[in-house]
Amino acid sequence: MGPTPNVLRTTTAAYDVRGALVGPGVLGNGPMGVVVLERTTPGRKALEGLAVRFHLTPRELAVAQRLAEGRSNQQVARLFGVSIHTARRHVEHVLMKLGVHSRAAVGARLREENTQG
Repeated sequence: MGPTPNVLRTTTAAYDVRGALVGPGVLGNGPMGVVVLERTTPGRKALEGLAVRFHLTPRELAVAQRLAEGRSNQQVARLFGVSIHTARRHVEHVLMKLGVHSRAAVGARLREENTQG
């Protein structure tokens, strides 16, 4: 099993960052470091496909993205300028429309769509 990834978040995506040292001769003459940056949130095209496929409103799609990034209801409420109750309702709609039962499953569904889209 490899090292535990660190998470890097930008305003448009989240990434897993992993690094490893490799010995001499593997990539060159001396020991080297390898850094892998893996996007864990889908791109725009995949998101558009997801919205159409699951009949998500633009707000629900935005909420789904935030859930995939690991955001809490409180963070969703703050990001969208709505009450915690409204954020919770958006989350419930996203879970129902995607046919999943957890936030982690939302992220998995978005990543699945990203590999297909």
